Amino acid sequence: MRYNTGRRIATNGADLSDLLEQLVPAWPVRVHRITLVGHSMGGLVSRSAAHHAAESGRRWVDLLTDVFTLGTPHLGAPLARGVHVATAALALAPETRPFANLLARRSAGVRDLIYGSITADEGHASYADGFDVGVAADISVQEGVRHHHASAVVTGNPRHPVGIFVGDGLVRTDSAGGRNKLRNIGLRPDDGLAINSAHHFTLLNDERVYGWMRKILVDRSRP
Repeated sequence: MRYNTGRRIATNGADLSDLLEQLVPAWPVRVHRITLVGHSMGGLVSRSAAHHAAESGRRWVDLLTDVFTLGTPHLGAPLARGVHVATAALALAPETRPFANLLARRSAGVRDLIYGSITADEGHASYADGFDVGVAADISVQEGVRHHHASAVVTGNPRHPVGIFVGDGLVRTDSAGGRNKLRNIGLRPDDGLAINSAHHFTLLNDERVYGWMRKILVDRSRP
């Protein structure tokens, strides 16, 4: 499924929720279960859709059993926070202010990645560029839905300091797992997969990820 990554994640999530609400009764046979799979920002859109559905009484969410997020910055992405602070720093001097103005043109969707915001009220309401990056608001995952999460590190050794620091190159493992010392959105460590010697886009086509997903879904289908 394609969507405009420049829009707010909450807007895309609401549209996905509405689309699924129309799709279920239009499906040619009875729908018994729904599984959502999202890579990177797509995982945030999936969570946002489920949250929107639960809050607005959409019926499709009652059929949702599993959500897979692959390299999703549930707690935000360091690069997004870095650009936010860099914009504020460059705006201090007249000589570098044009660069700040250029960075300030980044989209609302990218700004949502500062904290992994999935609702319209979460994160920066005005998205003013400054040294204050706001306060994180954690939206817990829904009860009764299994949220599976995959992460990667670029190093061969998953405990290598470089791998821990950069993760898959864009998303760190703690963010992909939705848990660090300050935040916890309710993802269970046992529902996670961590692979090494892989980058952010490897997660889209890696046999280890596919085998992991397939086993879970097959086991869930058995009586």
